[in-house]
Amino acid sequence: MSKKKRIMDIVVESTPIYLEEDSGFNDVLRLFSQNDGINVIPVLNNQSHPIGVVSKDKVFEALLQEYDPDTSIKEVTEKDFEVVSEDVPLEDILRGQSDNCSPFVVVDGAGRFSGIIPLDRLFKSCRSELRSIQDKYDELSRSFDEKLEESKHTFSLFENILDNAYEGIVVTDEKGVIRYCNPQHLSCIRREKDEVINRHLSLISPESRLFKVLESGEPDIGVPFRNDDGREMIVNRVPIKEDGRMIGVMGVILFKDLTDLKHLMQRLNVLETTVAHYKNELQNVWSSRYTIENIIGNSKAIEDVRRLALKAAKVTSPILILGESGTGKELFAHAIHYASPRRNKPMIRLDCSAIPRDLLESELFGYESGAFTGAGKRAKPGKFELADKGTIFLDEIADMPLEMQAKLLRVLQEKEITRIGGTKPIKVDFRLISATHHNLDDLVKANSFRTDLYYRLNVIRLAIPPLRERKEDILQLSNHILRKIGDQNGKGDIHLSKGVIELLQEYHWPGNVRELGNILERTANFVEEKTIDIEDLPSFFRTSLKTTHDPPPLKRCVRDVEIALLVRTIKSVNGNKAKAARILGIHRTALYKKLKRFDINTSQWS
Repeated sequence: MSKKKRIMDIVVESTPIYLEEDSGFNDVLRLFSQNDGINVIPVLNNQSHPIGVVSKDKVFEALLQEYDPDTSIKEVTEKDFEVVSEDVPLEDILRGQSDNCSPFVVVDGAGRFSGIIPLDRLFKSCRSELRSIQDKYDELSRSFDEKLEESKHTFSLFENILDNAYEGIVVTDEKGVIRYCNPQHLSCIRREKDEVINRHLSLISPESRLFKVLESGEPDIGVPFRNDDGREMIVNRVPIKEDGRMIGVMGVILFKDLTDLKHLMQRLNVLETTVAHYKNELQNVWSSRYTIENIIGNSKAIEDVRRLALKAAKVTSPILILGESGTGKELFAHAIHYASPRRNKPMIRLDCSAIPRDLLESELFGYESGAFTGAGKRAKPGKFELADKGTIFLDEIADMPLEMQAKLLRVLQEKEITRIGGTKPIKVDFRLISATHHNLDDLVKANSFRTDLYYRLNVIRLAIPPLRERKEDILQLSNHILRKIGDQNGKGDIHLSKGVIELLQEYHWPGNVRELGNILERTANFVEEKTIDIEDLPSFFRTSLKTTHDPPPLKRCVRDVEIALLVRTIKSVNGNKAKAARILGIHRTALYKKLKRFDINTSQWS
């Protein structure tokens, strides 16, 4: 911004020229003759304060009248002059000049003479200031024109929006005069635009509730309204305020016919029902399917694991479930999730052995659109994102490649993931349950599984006992399985004969509960009676039983004697295997091997 020009900027720069009040006429002539460009000389008193001016025209006029050169200058001194302070901005002088042509005598702050403003300089400055003012005006004019065009465009845009709105809209000013009415509202009240615009509301709709809103300043929302042809509508009436002051009111017809509202409500009901349906379906897909009640058995072995699972469900630490194939590791994972505070959130399952190595990372972490060939145009969230606030179950964790184990470890530590092709970390809150049928201790020793990840996973450890270690549960499990099969196939209750029960309890069950369910389902599908006998069992299973459980008589007798001796000895020492080995005269390692071979559980005598 340019600095404002002051009075002193146009004052004559040389030594100020002036007359004293007792100067003579000759002094005037001398100063005018020496300073050709000066037309006015100020007259000062003895305090240097200006008391008048002597103009060149006045002096010439006195000479024509043969004025005495020795006389005082008082006769030619004029009192009509302007005194201005040297600090006054020039534009203030120009603004107050108007038709005044009196000379300007400049004084300092004490009123002492500083100089005089020549008229030619004043006029020159005046022209300069006028050019500056003209430039400012031109700039303001251009800016105003631009703003005006912008305002016209904005007004046209809003008017177009309101004209094309579905709702009928009418606007009045604070006096109730209608200033705007869109085509939809005109259609509802059956009027033309020139009939309502700039007309008072009382002339168009004397009973209108818009008057009430104008008076109270309070909105009138969702009120039924019936127009002249009897159609019912829903109307909103709202005040228009500016800086807290009422400047108008707006009426909006939301539904021109209540039939529209009814149709909309019907559609909303259908949508709500559909959303509820899909929400339930999604809950079924992502939620746990089994509870702790689905774990069948009353043996001490299964009761201990079931009790530990319920305790583990209450905390958020990682859980590692170990057990042979078919023992029900996933069943326990579902039961733990259902018993946890996260039961209403997703439970996401992934079998690490079933996903190709190249796809495992994208399955776990997801990917951004176009992250790799075949990724598609849409981003895909991974299992960890889907499990946010819920549980993720990684089955057969031992089959996870080593490079993925390192990435899993980082996710467990940081609780954040980054999609393939992405750059922004995503925070995730999940509870991890992992499972495997492998011996992870052996895999860690063989450097096939990361030690640090193993310790992260193995915070809470659940070892699911194989079926051969809880044979007392076989009958209960069999009855449960047969009851489900009977219900599905419409065969009703199916029972096992005593001989079948004994055979099932003698079998080693390498495939555990899954194998038991397979044998019973095969048998139940073809049995004609309500009771399953030995001859109803699949032939391959009967052959397997005979091969496994019918050794030659001598070997069977030796085995039975050996088992009885081992049991009696261990019971006598309350399960102390070291003492039992010394009594039997064998090494403790040999004792362990015999116990394992004969499937003897010594925990009940400890």
